[in-house]
Amino acid sequence: IDALGFVPIAALTAIIVPAVLIDPATEQIVVINNSRLIAAIIAIIVALSTRHVIATISSGLATLWCLQLWL
Repeated sequence: IDALGFVPIAALTAIIVPAVLIDPATEQIVVINNSRLIAAIIAIIVALSTRHVIATISSGLATLWCLQLWL
């Protein structure tokens, strides 16, 4: 029963990590010049500091959009 609390976290991690790290064009892991990775790190920082879902999503999307314009 106690382990069931970790199921949503594990499922979301399995969905989000490949979406952030794998480039859809080449289907390879990209770490350098990856705007999705930088936006995800910013979103994680906002999530840990504010604990607000809307702030996390907003900061991640805004960061991603800005980085896609410049990278």
